[in-house]
Amino acid sequence: MQPENAKQSITAREKFVLAALLGAMILVLQFFRPLTHTEDCYITYRCAQNLANGNGPVYNAGERVEAYSSPLHMFAAAALMLVFKDPLWAVNALNILAAILLVLLVYAMTRSLAAAAVCALHPIILNNVGNGLETTLQAALFIAALYFQNSGRTKAGVFAAAAVLLLRPEAALFVGALALYWYFQDGMRAAILRLAVAAVPAGLYEVFRIVYFGEFLPNTYYAKAWGGDLLKDSLMGADYVGRFFLWHGAILLVLAVIGLRRREGRPIRLVAFSSAVLSFAWLVKSGGGYEWGFRYTAPLIPLLVISAFPIAMPRLPKWAPALCCLLILAPSYGYVAKGHNTQAAVIRTEGLFKDLGLALADYEPDKNALLAGSSGQLHFFSGLRGLDYWGLADRHIARAPIKYSQLKRGHMKFDGHYVLDRKPKYITFEIYGMLSGKPYKKGDPVKIDDIPYQKEITGDPRFGENYRPISLPLKSGLWVMMFKRKGETTAQ
Repeated sequence: MQPENAKQSITAREKFVLAALLGAMILVLQFFRPLTHTEDCYITYRCAQNLANGNGPVYNAGERVEAYSSPLHMFAAAALMLVFKDPLWAVNALNILAAILLVLLVYAMTRSLAAAAVCALHPIILNNVGNGLETTLQAALFIAALYFQNSGRTKAGVFAAAAVLLLRPEAALFVGALALYWYFQDGMRAAILRLAVAAVPAGLYEVFRIVYFGEFLPNTYYAKAWGGDLLKDSLMGADYVGRFFLWHGAILLVLAVIGLRRREGRPIRLVAFSSAVLSFAWLVKSGGGYEWGFRYTAPLIPLLVISAFPIAMPRLPKWAPALCCLLILAPSYGYVAKGHNTQAAVIRTEGLFKDLGLALADYEPDKNALLAGSSGQLHFFSGLRGLDYWGLADRHIARAPIKYSQLKRGHMKFDGHYVLDRKPKYITFEIYGMLSGKPYKKGDPVKIDDIPYQKEITGDPRFGENYRPISLPLKSGLWVMMFKRKGETTAQ
């Protein structure tokens, strides 16, 4: 889809502007969101840690539950854990490199500095560079597959498509759109052959999944999607996608539709646009997401950018692309300003989970002790066996019926009686409700927030009979209350 001047060498001015954009992206990353990993990525890291230690890609050693959604990301994290002393920052470095590659690929395809600027400075993309998840790598691989295909390097495009399929299951929508491109460009036989080659890694992993985990789908699918109400899910998904376009994508979508008028490069832009539309439709059907940063939409923004730039409008002044870039980014930064306190609260909460996990690692030497709580940092940093409240890492809860439909997706299934049946040594609740400026002393009042899933545990007579409150110090100077099974000792 490259414009007529695409084969010309990059001018010194373009090199300078690209370097400035990449520098601005790195700078904004530091101020936009501290490079702290989200809670969810530590589920994958925990599985990667066990794999690197020889225990298999599982959340708890000896329990064959597939708690991650991105096999390629999990394998990459495990490899980094074998090589680097601080693998978590290595994952962040990988995401930053993927973001830089994304910007350069978008420019290479469009030869539009405005398009590169949108991808370098869009808050949704930046927000997800530092989250420790596979989002940025997915976006880069999407555009890499299109770039290789558009530049005549079909084999490289097929390999990029294969990596995408192993990265996220819903990426099959993108590869399906690419397969249609292969069909119309080179015929049925070539399309089938390339699709078969691209599907080999994902197919081999599916065989491994069935043999090792005994399932056709990851456990996270059952925890998040299985058993839901289609109408309610679709309404939630429509709200999610609608809010994204309201703040972050309306102008970009309009420009992408207009871009389809441009004949030059239309087939590859149709692949980008149609795969984005299919992915948004999937988000509606599956209920969307709940996170502040619209994580599932981040890989789709560059696809719309590819469709939109260069702008397909005649007789535009030279400053028009820059104006369009500003019009795309301005509402999104308005959303950032509006939701700053929400985002800051998320980061503070995630930091507290990490602090509690580290405190538990020092407090409890028996790493076989069972810790009940939300999966992620708590279990990763404590090193204890984890009982995940929401079923992402627990086969039983993942297959339970949806109980708390008012809560966010992935947090609707719970079984408090099952949690107590497992007799965990430690039980944790919502951390903000358990914070105090001083340690708990016997006889002090115990106040537990009136949250449905917490009431389900505390309302069971076995909780009062078998658990007592304790408090652990955090590095912030605060103390956090949790509950320990009576009669259990801790060697100090």
